[in-house]
Amino acid sequence: MKVLIRKAFLADRVLQVMILGIFLCIIVIFTTVMYGRQMDREVESISASLTEMQSLSSTMVNLKNHVSSKEKRLGLTKTAGPVSALEKILETLLMKASELKPLEKRKLTDFFEEDARLEITDIDLNQIVNLLYRIEQNPAPLKIKSAQLLTGFEDSSKFTLTLTVSLISKS
Repeated sequence: MKVLIRKAFLADRVLQVMILGIFLCIIVIFTTVMYGRQMDREVESISASLTEMQSLSSTMVNLKNHVSSKEKRLGLTKTAGPVSALEKILETLLMKASELKPLEKRKLTDFFEEDARLEITDIDLNQIVNLLYRIEQNPAPLKIKSAQLLTGFEDSSKFTLTLTVSLISKS
């Protein structure tokens, strides 16, 4: 009986073509499903990467805006040096410096950094805070490199403030 069924399958060409077609359809469906699963995994990994890139993009935009504002600040201010910038600040605060002198000028990668030493005696804490705020908010890019605060001998509410301030400029 098995031989008879085998001969019937092999003898009939239409049946052979149908079996071959069904077999090919199964192979095509199987490979399509496997390829689809692989594509789903790739889409998930790419969407995770895209989410990470978008968060980094917003961080990068914020950083770029911050840098460009600092570059504009460098480009817009034409200050003769840190001494003149500090003199203007002291003049607006009605303060007198007991010592204000320029120090060294160094070349950084694309910029110059010029230092100045400022010493003020008989200054109170409120005046110190106002001075530091004005230095920070000054249009010229000033940076406080070091600060020293000593109490006075006669009056403990009066101090001697010594600052090393540097001005960063393009040229």
